[in-house]
Amino acid sequence: MQRIILFILSFLFLIVTSLLSQETTGKLEGRILDSSGNPIVLANVLINSESMQGERGTTTNDKGYFYALNLPVGIYTVKISHVGKQTLTFENIIVQLGKTSTLGEITLKNEAEQISEVIVSSEKPVIDPSSTTIGLNLEKQNYENLPIQRDYKSVLSLSPLATESYYGDGVNLSGSTG
Repeated sequence: MQRIILFILSFLFLIVTSLLSQETTGKLEGRILDSSGNPIVLANVLINSESMQGERGTTTNDKGYFYALNLPVGIYTVKISHVGKQTLTFENIIVQLGKTSTLGEITLKNEAEQISEVIVSSEKPVIDPSSTTIGLNLEKQNYENLPIQRDYKSVLSLSPLATESYYGDGVNLSGSTG
């Protein structure tokens, strides 16, 4: 009986250790603080590497910690930024298989932002977006040489919102029937 239990425990041990050896990635973590030691919330962390396609980004949580999971093994460049703070770049950060690389506590110093002048200009819109009124101004020269009758119904058909009625009741405006 003891041999059976020992065999089962040995078998389970081999399975568990082989499952742990199936990792293919590593992790990166750190904590970002301001110059007075308070955590910086929502600081941007951009991670680059030749062993990773594209760029991976994350932000810090409410305690200033960031975590980048499932990173391929390789050498990384990490860029940390936040509005009104100094941008820091760390190069040659090594992420190893199944391990967590840590940048430790990083302090970002205050930095004045240089914002260029913004000039906003516009013209009066052709269409008034605040009104539902539709109108048309026709003058004599708009329809004088056109082959239409000179009554108001035929002149109405010149409006861009006018269509001929399928029911034979004349001109429809904006989808309404005669």
